[in-house]
Amino acid sequence: MITLTRRLCATTALIALATPAFAAGTQPTKRTAPRPAHSDDAPSMMGATAPTDVEKEEHLEVHASPRTRIGAGLMIKEDAPKSRSTVTQQFISEQAPNNPMQLIALLPGVNTTSLDPLGLSSGYMSMRGLTQDQIGYTLEGFPVNDIGNYAIYPQEIVDAENLRTINVEQGSADLDSPHLSATGGAVDMYLLGPKDKFGGAVDMSYGSYDSRRIFGRVDTGYVGSTHLKGYFSFSDAAESSWRGPGGQNKMHGETKWVNAWGQGNVISLTLVGNTGTSTLFPSTRMSNWLTNGIHNSYSAKWDAANPSGNYYELHRNPFTNIYASAPSTFTLTDHLKLTETPYFWYGDGNGGGAYSENIQNFQWGATKTTGSIGPYNATNTKSLLLYNPSNTQTYRPGAVTKLTLTTGKNRLMAGYWFEYSKQFQSGPYSLINYATGKPLDLNGGGPNLVLANGDTAEYATR
Repeated sequence: MITLTRRLCATTALIALATPAFAAGTQPTKRTAPRPAHSDDAPSMMGATAPTDVEKEEHLEVHASPRTRIGAGLMIKEDAPKSRSTVTQQFISEQAPNNPMQLIALLPGVNTTSLDPLGLSSGYMSMRGLTQDQIGYTLEGFPVNDIGNYAIYPQEIVDAENLRTINVEQGSADLDSPHLSATGGAVDMYLLGPKDKFGGAVDMSYGSYDSRRIFGRVDTGYVGSTHLKGYFSFSDAAESSWRGPGGQNKMHGETKWVNAWGQGNVISLTLVGNTGTSTLFPSTRMSNWLTNGIHNSYSAKWDAANPSGNYYELHRNPFTNIYASAPSTFTLTDHLKLTETPYFWYGDGNGGGAYSENIQNFQWGATKTTGSIGPYNATNTKSLLLYNPSNTQTYRPGAVTKLTLTTGKNRLMAGYWFEYSKQFQSGPYSLINYATGKPLDLNGGGPNLVLANGDTAEYATR
């Protein structure tokens, strides 16, 4: 086994002085409520990535149109001194169930592509010519880009029914954005808050290619006489691939709890769980395009007499993710606020592949040796088709801390971002059920290829 060590410890300090921009609006109306009010509007000023950063007064507006925002929820009055666009809850609620990358496709400067209509497979995004690994993504104030290559997997993040807003910053990210790779801008996602009263909603979808999805959400309302409220949601979706064999499936759950008290004190907890499996597609080159057109895919048939690594069951993409975040704000004095966003991200998944290996003359680094796996060894087998997935496991804890001092129209911010992430990657060789063509274990478990010196033939980074 080849083992390397890779860890990432990131820290960032922030000190900024800002004067807020002003936009035309209506006169705020004062209101007395028995419980603390917490605005559901997304923060709009510089350095307000965390969802609890800014507590806004309520504004009363009267509209003659049934649409509450111009542009069907894709155009709002922006007061940030930079390029930014916002997708509102009105637009999100009128769309078919999509992932966040599909929801921002119509915004200026954004180009996105999707591998399937329901958004159960990964997508691709560029913004003003910069690729998605140069764009920082946050959910409720914590980063969700892959820590290894900074890629984003939009199908894993959030159910659209729970999204409040998505802010897209086409130029530069907020000063307090916790990103290592936001040179091309940022995409900040915020969840809807729990409702004040008990209730629920169910949404079901069905379409072509056997696509089907069900979503359900239950709001607890205020728990007893406390200020605590929350919601639970769950969704289950599946579909067949629009080209080639196989399909995608996903189960997703979310919960969010908020406790607000006094003047601007808020503690919240968000927990997101996601698990799914999709079918991968081969790369399309000119030769493939001339032969297969848009239908370039792995084979739908398995020939037990002539095993081939081109079978689609050997190219699956299982993944499991858990996100946890607790963005909270504490009013220390009339002019001083503390914003704290601790978070944790766990991920486990792989991309499958299979290759014919000569276990009588196995190439391992610069040397050649023999190997054995299960009942197969160099004395009874020359070459064998083996399943060789690329597994990745990620642990990513961190915290974003910020103090904000407000004096009149001025704000002074000082903050610190700490993260200590670990990512493990491995590529074991494992057996296939040679009667069906399916891997014995999608994660490469079970009997593994062992070299003549007793080492397991597995590339691993830690």
